[in-house]
Amino acid sequence: MTARNRTTSSSLPRKRRRPAKSCEQCRERKVRCDLQLPCRACRHARGNLTCTYRESPRPRPSQTDARAVSRSPDIPASTFAEGDQSQQQSRGLGSISFTQLEQDDVVNTRTGASGSSLQHLEDRLCKAEQQLSELSRTRQFCAVSGDLTIPGIMPRLRNTAEKTKLFGPSHWMYTAEKIASDQIDSQNMDISIVDMKADLADMVKECRNLRKAAKSQRKLQLNDPVPDLLSTFPERHVCDELASAYIRTFEKMYRVVHIPSFWKEYYQFWEAPHASSTSFLIKLGLIFSIGTTFYPILGESERLRHLAQTWIYAAQWWLVGPSEKSTRNLDGIQVFCLLLVSRKTNTIGSSPWLSTGSLLRMAMTMGLHRDPRVFPGLAPFQAEMRSRLWTTILELVVHGSIDSSSMPLMISPQDFDNHVPHNINDADLWPATQEFSTPKPLKQFTESSIQLLMRQSLPIRMEAAKLINSSNLEQSYNAVLQIATDLQKACRDLATYFQLHWPQYSGETDLHRKFLDMQIRRYILLLHRPYMLQAQHNPRFYLSRKICGESAMIIASYAESLQLPSQNLDDLSRLMVMSTGPFCGALHLDIITVLGLEVTSQLKETATGSSEPGQLTMDPLAEMSKAQREPMIRILEHINDQMLQVVALGIARFKRYIFLSVVLCQIRALESGTRDIRPLMIKAVQESVKNCYMAVQSSQSVSTPQGPIETLICTESPPGLDFNLMDPNLDFSAFFAHFSGGGGDGMYEMTL
Repeated sequence: MTARNRTTSSSLPRKRRRPAKSCEQCRERKVRCDLQLPCRACRHARGNLTCTYRESPRPRPSQTDARAVSRSPDIPASTFAEGDQSQQQSRGLGSISFTQLEQDDVVNTRTGASGSSLQHLEDRLCKAEQQLSELSRTRQFCAVSGDLTIPGIMPRLRNTAEKTKLFGPSHWMYTAEKIASDQIDSQNMDISIVDMKADLADMVKECRNLRKAAKSQRKLQLNDPVPDLLSTFPERHVCDELASAYIRTFEKMYRVVHIPSFWKEYYQFWEAPHASSTSFLIKLGLIFSIGTTFYPILGESERLRHLAQTWIYAAQWWLVGPSEKSTRNLDGIQVFCLLLVSRKTNTIGSSPWLSTGSLLRMAMTMGLHRDPRVFPGLAPFQAEMRSRLWTTILELVVHGSIDSSSMPLMISPQDFDNHVPHNINDADLWPATQEFSTPKPLKQFTESSIQLLMRQSLPIRMEAAKLINSSNLEQSYNAVLQIATDLQKACRDLATYFQLHWPQYSGETDLHRKFLDMQIRRYILLLHRPYMLQAQHNPRFYLSRKICGESAMIIASYAESLQLPSQNLDDLSRLMVMSTGPFCGALHLDIITVLGLEVTSQLKETATGSSEPGQLTMDPLAEMSKAQREPMIRILEHINDQMLQVVALGIARFKRYIFLSVVLCQIRALESGTRDIRPLMIKAVQESVKNCYMAVQSSQSVSTPQGPIETLICTESPPGLDFNLMDPNLDFSAFFAHFSGGGGDGMYEMTL
């Protein structure tokens, strides 16, 4: 080679080694790997091998980093390289948005379609994986200049059909693999050692079989509460209606299943019911239980609600019973998500033992909180399903924190990678898909668009949830105003998006648009409510009182479409009737109490300037106040009438109906200028209790009362509303403590 050639070759950049794509087991055994998870070679191996993939190696320090090392010889070179890379990543990649990631996917896909060289595509993929790895490693803490840093341990994922587990940086495996790594070299391994390893694998397999047999003998045999789940499913046409209702409604908001795969399994189930797996039957029962909320025939609701509770408790037994070890996979996560939603849609409510916190911990042990691109062995289908499930879990966790009214949010944005699903239809993604389809712009409606819209407001809702249930005795009003303003903007953007980009889907997305608007406005209401209660003593908080009233009124307006006993109800009306917690929307006590408090407060303010107590001052300002109150009173009366109709369906809404009846009685008494309203309130309680009893007795869904009237009325009450209607010494001050915030220094105490 001439000197010129040597100079030219030395000036060319040195090629990097291609990243290893085969699994560790195939690389060690020197066999071909099909890059699946688990791969074919590991599945058909004589030993029970666990198929795992190693993350691609870190890039070497650049020349700039090497020059930096020469300026400070006392500090290792890797320190400066890592510190500079960390600062650069925190500036450049720390603000990656969903739009940028989506554009990168589009560019990569188009590059592959244009016929670029395979080496070029591999280099781009390696670079993207390295950038995402650096982002996840440096996102939480940026290296301070001069600080010693080391490369973070990249997590490994065990992803099999039986079990999914994330091996985090504190796992003992990373230490154990270093013990004999220098002495074992698969390239120079003797043939006899290879045969010995095969025999050893057979022995290990036999030991595992013996261990399983011993465990099965010691296993406690318990009776399944639902031994024959198949026999509980209703007729085929009813099941079709229930499954379609779920896919049409909640699956668009909380992505849990792959819709084409679900329908394929569903049709196979009806061809051979006993051939279906237990996990699919459990998921199917929960999907049916959610679908009962939207079943068009209200007369069948009682029978379906009873079946729904059967399916719910069967799922709980499957999750936490003797088979709980077999649920540590994506099927278990899907069942858990469906279980939490179905408990809310069937008036069962949340459980402290099967909570969103348990779901969150279960998901994080499986690595769902990490970006799927950290694990290159995941197929596109698996990566997308993990992103969808993680987004659904975040939504359920934030809602669970709000519903508890006392539990702080147990996760922050720093605890997970900011990965979001792609805006693609399920038909464009199948388990055998090798490459991602081109993501569509968010303006184009897909089966994942609703979830992505919810995901955009999730960070600000997480901040709101932290403030709402904060344990600090004093809160920053400026922070509340800022977060509430951002939430109000999210409501406006949401309405604009549905109107401008998806007008042709108005009928299909009507439930989702109203549901999302109600959920976001509930955060606004709960943020401002503590300051609303102080508005009388501090006029600076009048804005909070105004915003609370507006938010409650908008949510309550969605009850106008509820026209019981008519059977022709839309999906949102059925959801409000059959659900509990925030899903019941306008029928929630948060809405009723805020509107009732606002109306009574305005009446007291109008009567303040009167010469005689209890007499309203009729001036132009009072007339304006009266005109402002009339819509709120009208919607409260409508909600009260509908609440009685809900009671007639056999759904327990006694306390809400009785409470609102007494509130309306007080409003009428204040409007008429009555001084002593206690007798009127006691009479209102008696009449409302009698109405409840007659409604339940005459209901077609409840043929006979479940017990005497005393048992029906004297049921357990929620905190702050404990009262016994049969007690002759009934104390209404405890009954209305909820109005004054539970103390005597509330905003406006009720006139008792």
